[in-house]
Amino acid sequence: MGFGILFIGYFVAAIIFIGYMSIVRVLGCAVMLISTLKLRKYNRTFDMLLIVLGVCILFYGFDAVVDILGITLAGTTATLVLLADTLINFALNSSLLLSIRAIAKETETDKLYFAATRNLVFFGILLVLQLIAKLPFKVTQNLNIIAIILLLVLSVLNLVLIFRCYAQICDSGDVEMERKPSRFAFVNKYRDEMDKRRAEADAERERIKRERDIKGEQKRRNKKNKK
Repeated sequence: MGFGILFIGYFVAAIIFIGYMSIVRVLGCAVMLISTLKLRKYNRTFDMLLIVLGVCILFYGFDAVVDILGITLAGTTATLVLLADTLINFALNSSLLLSIRAIAKETETDKLYFAATRNLVFFGILLVLQLIAKLPFKVTQNLNIIAIILLLVLSVLNLVLIFRCYAQICDSGDVEMERKPSRFAFVNKYRDEMDKRRAEADAERERIKRERDIKGEQKRRNKKNKK
């Protein structure tokens, strides 16, 4: 569907980027954009992510040019760029999570829906911390370390969520096709475990349905006998 490519792109943009030039983040966002073009066919909420990724590529491209040319931003300009970076990063993650929430709701994968909602709430908290940390007070500047750690943790949680989407959500046209084994053993193991749980859940639902049908039939017979 595109979640595998999305995982790679997000990993490059959100994790590998740390400590390197913005050109790495541009590449990550470009990979994410390619995957989003595929995912938007299944849920149009990904159109929002597509627009945000376009803005990200332009902004981080500008940032990369500044780094390459060795231009030092200072004063109000530097503050505005940092603020824009914070807001764009939030827009990227929130649009990603809203898109995952939408497709998880459509495919009735409740655990993915609630995980996306949880991450979205935490990113909202992170945004507040980042904005407070930018206030010109010595006390608030100490929040920068907390914000950076929280950003890293939430980025990892998003990676886990995207991987779960890759393992659990598939195109309806692929259901009848034999699944192609992954090159990675842990991926195959995770898929097998999910298939097992899904089969057990289906069996349990079928058992409950049979019990309800039997009870319903017994009630109808009892009413008929009373008459």
